[in-house]
Amino acid sequence: QGLNEEKIIKSFGSIEKIIKEEAYKEEDIYKIYIKLQNNDVKLIFNNSKKIDVSVIDGNLDDFIITNKKNNFSIMSQENIFKPSASGDLEISIPNNTNLNLEVSTTSGDIFTDEINARFIKLSTVSGDIKANKINSKEILINTISGDVYSIDLNSDQIKFRSVSGDFKITNLKGDNLTVNTVSGDAVLRNCTIKNLPSLASVSGSILINGKDKAKSIKNFFANLGGKKHED
Repeated sequence: QGLNEEKIIKSFGSIEKIIKEEAYKEEDIYKIYIKLQNNDVKLIFNNSKKIDVSVIDGNLDDFIITNKKNNFSIMSQENIFKPSASGDLEISIPNNTNLNLEVSTTSGDIFTDEINARFIKLSTVSGDIKANKINSKEILINTISGDVYSIDLNSDQIKFRSVSGDFKITNLKGDNLTVNTVSGDAVLRNCTIKNLPSLASVSGSILINGKDKAKSIKNFFANLGGKKHED
Protein backbone atom coordinates (compact mmCIF):
# COMPACT_ATOMS: atom_id res chain seq x y z
CA GLN A 1 0.00 0.00 0.00
CA GLY A 2 1.22 3.50 -0.85
CA LEU A 3 1.74 6.30 1.62
CA ASN A 4 -0.75 9.14 1.56
CA GLU A 5 0.36 12.78 1.86
CA GLU A 6 -0.29 12.90 5.62
CA LYS A 7 1.94 9.89 6.28
CA ILE A 8 4.66 11.23 3.95
CA ILE A 9 4.71 14.56 5.81
CA LYS A 10 4.79 12.78 9.16
CA SER A 11 7.72 10.58 8.10
CA PHE A 12 9.80 12.92 5.92
CA GLY A 13 8.47 16.45 6.38
CA SER A 14 6.57 18.69 3.99
CA ILE A 15 6.69 18.15 0.21
CA GLU A 16 8.27 21.61 -0.16
CA LYS A 17 10.99 20.65 2.34
CA ILE A 18 11.77 17.40 0.51
CA ILE A 19 12.02 19.17 -2.88
CA LYS A 20 14.20 21.92 -1.41
CA GLU A 21 16.60 19.45 0.19
CA GLU A 22 16.98 17.46 -3.05
CA ALA A 23 17.61 20.63 -5.03
CA TYR A 24 20.27 21.69 -2.56
CA LYS A 25 22.05 18.35 -2.87
CA GLU A 26 22.13 18.68 -6.67
CA GLU A 27 23.35 22.28 -6.55
CA ASP A 28 26.07 21.32 -4.09
CA ILE A 29 27.70 19.05 -6.71
CA TYR A 30 30.47 20.98 -8.48
CA LYS A 31 30.94 19.90 -12.10
CA ILE A 32 34.12 20.45 -14.12
CA TYR A 33 34.37 19.37 -17.77
CA ILE A 34 37.64 19.65 -19.74
CA LYS A 35 37.92 18.54 -23.38
CA LEU A 36 41.18 19.16 -25.24
CA GLN A 37 43.06 17.96 -28.33
CA ASN A 38 46.88 17.92 -28.33
CA ASN A 39 47.20 20.04 -25.20
CA ASP A 40 48.77 18.72 -22.01
CA VAL A 41 46.78 19.60 -18.90
CA LYS A 42 47.96 19.77 -15.31
CA LEU A 43 45.35 19.97 -12.57
CA ILE A 44 46.31 21.51 -9.23
CA PHE A 45 43.93 21.19 -6.30
CA ASN A 46 44.12 23.66 -3.44
CA ASN A 47 42.05 25.51 -0.85
CA SER A 48 41.28 28.52 -3.01
CA LYS A 49 37.67 29.47 -3.76
CA LYS A 50 38.00 29.99 -7.53
CA ILE A 51 39.31 28.27 -10.64
CA ASP A 52 42.39 29.75 -12.29
CA VAL A 53 43.55 28.82 -15.81
CA SER A 54 46.97 29.59 -17.26
CA VAL A 55 48.35 28.72 -20.71
CA ILE A 56 51.98 27.83 -21.38
CA ASP A 57 53.25 28.70 -24.88
CA GLY A 58 49.77 29.52 -26.12
CA ASN A 59 46.83 31.90 -26.03
CA LEU A 60 43.87 31.60 -23.66
CA ASP A 61 41.63 33.00 -26.42
CA ASP A 62 42.10 29.70 -28.30
CA PHE A 63 39.93 28.00 -25.68
CA ILE A 64 36.22 28.20 -24.94
CA ILE A 65 35.69 28.72 -21.21
CA THR A 66 32.33 28.61 -19.47
CA ASN A 67 32.12 29.36 -15.77
CA LYS A 68 28.64 29.40 -14.26
CA LYS A 69 27.45 28.54 -10.79
CA ASN A 70 28.83 25.10 -9.88
CA ASN A 71 29.64 24.38 -13.54
CA PHE A 72 32.99 25.01 -15.24
CA SER A 73 34.10 23.84 -18.68
CA ILE A 74 37.05 24.48 -20.97
CA MET A 75 37.38 23.18 -24.53
CA SER A 76 39.73 23.65 -27.45
CA GLN A 77 38.38 26.22 -29.89
CA GLU A 78 38.77 24.88 -33.42
CA ASN A 79 37.91 26.05 -36.92
CA ILE A 80 39.11 25.54 -40.48
CA PHE A 81 41.77 28.25 -40.06
CA LYS A 82 43.10 26.86 -36.76
CA PRO A 83 42.56 23.09 -36.48
CA SER A 84 43.65 22.95 -32.85
CA ALA A 85 44.34 25.30 -29.95
CA SER A 86 48.02 25.67 -29.06
CA GLY A 87 49.56 25.66 -25.62
CA ASP A 88 49.45 23.49 -22.51
CA LEU A 89 47.11 24.25 -19.63
CA GLU A 90 47.59 24.52 -15.89
CA ILE A 91 44.32 24.68 -14.00
CA SER A 92 43.97 25.39 -10.28
CA ILE A 93 40.80 23.88 -8.83
CA PRO A 94 39.28 24.22 -5.33
CA ASN A 95 39.22 20.95 -3.41
CA ASN A 96 35.60 19.82 -3.17
CA THR A 97 34.47 16.36 -2.08
CA ASN A 98 31.27 16.86 -4.14
CA LEU A 99 33.27 17.44 -7.31
CA ASN A 100 32.36 15.68 -10.57
CA LEU A 101 35.47 15.91 -12.79
CA GLU A 102 35.71 14.82 -16.44
CA VAL A 103 38.91 15.36 -18.44
CA SER A 104 39.53 14.11 -21.98
CA THR A 105 42.30 14.71 -24.52
CA THR A 106 43.22 13.36 -27.92
CA SER A 107 47.03 13.31 -27.76
CA GLY A 108 47.66 15.52 -24.76
CA ASP A 109 48.87 14.19 -21.41
CA ILE A 110 46.88 14.51 -18.19
CA PHE A 111 48.65 15.21 -14.88
CA THR A 112 46.85 15.40 -11.55
CA ASP A 113 47.67 14.98 -7.91
CA GLU A 114 45.83 14.91 -4.57
CA ILE A 115 42.14 14.90 -5.51
CA ASN A 116 39.20 14.42 -3.14
CA ALA A 117 36.11 14.14 -5.30
CA ARG A 118 32.76 12.46 -5.88
CA PHE A 119 33.33 11.24 -9.46
CA ILE A 120 36.44 11.31 -11.66
CA LYS A 121 36.72 10.34 -15.33
CA LEU A 122 40.05 10.68 -17.18
CA SER A 123 40.24 9.74 -20.89
CA THR A 124 42.84 9.99 -23.65
CA VAL A 125 43.37 8.56 -27.12
CA SER A 126 47.19 8.54 -27.30
CA GLY A 127 48.17 10.76 -24.39
CA ASP A 128 49.50 9.46 -21.09
CA ILE A 129 47.77 9.84 -17.73
CA LYS A 130 49.63 10.40 -14.46
CA ALA A 131 47.21 10.56 -11.54
CA ASN A 132 48.32 10.22 -7.93
CA LYS A 133 46.66 10.40 -4.52
CA ILE A 134 43.05 10.20 -5.68
CA ASN A 135 40.20 9.68 -3.24
CA SER A 136 36.80 9.46 -4.94
CA LYS A 137 33.58 7.46 -4.77
CA GLU A 138 34.03 6.47 -8.42
CA ILE A 139 37.10 6.52 -10.69
CA LEU A 140 36.95 5.77 -14.43
CA ILE A 141 40.13 5.86 -16.55
CA ASN A 142 40.02 5.17 -20.31
CA THR A 143 42.81 5.11 -22.88
CA ILE A 144 43.29 3.86 -26.42
CA SER A 145 47.08 3.69 -26.81
CA GLY A 146 48.25 5.96 -24.01
CA ASP A 147 49.75 4.61 -20.79
CA VAL A 148 48.46 5.21 -17.27
CA TYR A 149 50.68 5.65 -14.21
CA SER A 150 49.14 6.04 -10.79
CA ILE A 151 50.05 5.83 -7.11
CA ASP A 152 47.57 5.81 -4.23
CA LEU A 153 44.00 5.37 -5.47
CA ASN A 154 41.09 4.95 -3.07
CA SER A 155 37.55 4.49 -4.38
CA ASP A 156 34.34 2.49 -4.03
CA GLN A 157 34.19 1.86 -7.81
CA ILE A 158 37.32 1.73 -10.00
CA LYS A 159 37.21 1.02 -13.74
CA PHE A 160 40.22 0.83 -16.10
CA ARG A 161 39.69 0.38 -19.85
CA SER A 162 42.33 0.27 -22.60
CA VAL A 163 42.92 -0.94 -26.14
CA SER A 164 46.74 -1.12 -26.34
CA GLY A 165 47.74 1.22 -23.53
CA ASP A 166 49.28 -0.14 -20.33
CA PHE A 167 48.31 0.49 -16.70
CA LYS A 168 50.91 0.68 -13.95
CA ILE A 169 49.16 1.20 -10.62
CA THR A 170 50.63 1.07 -7.11
CA ASN A 171 48.71 1.26 -3.83
CA LEU A 172 45.11 0.76 -4.84
CA LYS A 173 42.29 0.34 -2.33
CA GLY A 174 38.61 -0.06 -3.13
CA ASP A 175 35.42 -2.09 -3.09
CA ASN A 176 35.01 -2.99 -6.79
CA LEU A 177 37.65 -3.12 -9.54
CA THR A 178 37.02 -3.57 -13.27
CA VAL A 179 39.88 -3.90 -15.79
CA ASN A 180 39.25 -4.46 -19.52
CA THR A 181 41.99 -4.33 -22.18
CA VAL A 182 42.49 -5.61 -25.70
CA SER A 183 46.29 -5.94 -25.96
CA GLY A 184 47.34 -3.63 -23.15
CA ASP A 185 48.89 -4.91 -19.95
CA ALA A 186 47.83 -3.93 -16.44
CA VAL A 187 50.21 -4.24 -13.51
CA LEU A 188 48.66 -3.44 -10.14
CA ARG A 189 50.84 -3.66 -7.04
CA ASN A 190 49.89 -3.52 -3.37
CA CYS A 191 46.16 -3.69 -4.09
CA THR A 192 43.41 -4.27 -1.56
CA ILE A 193 40.14 -4.91 -3.40
CA LYS A 194 36.98 -6.52 -2.04
CA ASN A 195 35.37 -7.51 -5.36
CA LEU A 196 36.64 -8.14 -8.90
CA PRO A 197 33.49 -8.06 -11.07
CA SER A 198 35.34 -7.96 -14.41
CA LEU A 199 38.98 -8.60 -15.32
CA ALA A 200 39.30 -9.36 -19.02
CA SER A 201 41.81 -9.03 -21.85
CA VAL A 202 42.13 -10.36 -25.40
CA SER A 203 45.93 -10.73 -25.50
CA GLY A 204 47.21 -8.62 -22.61
CA SER A 205 47.91 -9.61 -19.03
CA ILE A 206 46.33 -8.28 -15.84
CA LEU A 207 48.68 -8.74 -12.91
CA ILE A 208 47.27 -8.03 -9.46
CA ASN A 209 49.80 -8.37 -6.65
CA GLY A 210 51.93 -10.55 -8.92
CA LYS A 211 49.20 -12.92 -10.13
CA ASP A 212 47.71 -12.89 -13.64
CA LYS A 213 43.96 -12.45 -13.21
CA ALA A 214 42.99 -11.84 -16.87
CA LYS A 215 40.03 -13.88 -18.06
CA SER A 216 39.57 -15.32 -21.54
CA ILE A 217 38.57 -13.54 -24.75
CA LYS A 218 35.08 -15.00 -24.33
CA ASN A 219 34.68 -13.16 -21.05
CA PHE A 220 35.95 -9.93 -22.61
CA PHE A 221 33.39 -9.82 -25.39
CA ALA A 222 30.66 -11.03 -23.05
CA ASN A 223 31.43 -8.13 -20.72
CA LEU A 224 31.29 -5.65 -23.59
CA GLY A 225 27.80 -6.93 -24.31
CA GLY A 226 26.75 -6.59 -20.71
CA LYS A 227 26.76 -10.33 -20.01
CA LYS A 228 29.06 -12.30 -17.77
CA HIS A 229 30.49 -15.53 -19.17
CA GLU A 230 31.63 -18.28 -16.87
CA ASP A 231 34.18 -20.82 -18.14
